[in-house]
Amino acid sequence: MRMSIPALATCAVLFSCKDDPPPSDGGGDGGVVPAEVASFVAELCELYASCCSEGTSTKDECLETTTERARKDAFDAQAAEFCLASVRAEAKASTFCVRAPTDVACSAVLKSKSPKEPGAACTSSRECGSGPDGLGLCIDRKCRRVTRGKEGDACIGTRAADDLDTLVAPPEEATALCYASDGLHCSEESRKCEKRGGVGSPCSGSDLSCVDDAWCPTTTNECVPRTAAGESCTDAFECAPGHQCANDGEGGGACVAFVGEGGACERGDECDPAGLVCDASTNTCIKDEGTRASACTGALALGDAR
Repeated sequence: MRMSIPALATCAVLFSCKDDPPPSDGGGDGGVVPAEVASFVAELCELYASCCSEGTSTKDECLETTTERARKDAFDAQAAEFCLASVRAEAKASTFCVRAPTDVACSAVLKSKSPKEPGAACTSSRECGSGPDGLGLCIDRKCRRVTRGKEGDACIGTRAADDLDTLVAPPEEATALCYASDGLHCSEESRKCEKRGGVGSPCSGSDLSCVDDAWCPTTTNECVPRTAAGESCTDAFECAPGHQCANDGEGGGACVAFVGEGGACERGDECDPAGLVCDASTNTCIKDEGTRASACTGALALGDAR
């Protein structure tokens, strides 16, 4: 029913857009970037330096590539301030190098110098201009302005961790993203931000419509406790965090923990999605170096995180 798209943090939460000055020129093609841009790039790359590993990307590559992009794009100083605040807050998390920041203010720091207005066709959120009514986001290949939702707001989708699930054909007037961390979700029925339900509460068929320790069976549309490790399961979403519903070898399913680094992976989906992938040549779980390299260069934060 829903699809994942790039996410942006919003003016309503991160800063007041009404009196914001327009984004500054990043420096022009081939020019020297302003001091505030250079300072932003330096700190962003320093924060992500821990994600760099020998033989892949480096901090110097982050400085070079991000500065080059800043020369070509418009720079939003206030978005940059809140971008760094969100990155600092999550820098110690175990998933820092493999997940984009939850509040992706970073996606609004660098924008096209010829931004598109809401309603225009787009392929990337970089193309969509921000304004007093929110930050630019490319949804269903169309630019929209988004704000951080409050209960009752007409919504576009739900933001959870580094994922953004959007409604199919969201209302034209909707601008709100409902943040799971705020205890909200975008209801598929009312198409408004609603509180996430606890055990026993009605739900809309979406896992995000229930609190983290519950899930929503489509057969009952009522939040129930997540299934514990070792217990039988029939749905991919029902197991406790850190677990998956896997074949139990007897024609059924059981909740088992994701496989850690160095563990065997025959199907390819057993590895812990928080930083590991299955190496097809050895059938073992290894670090997701591709995503870590993207983090090292700053692209994970500044790009359209998916």
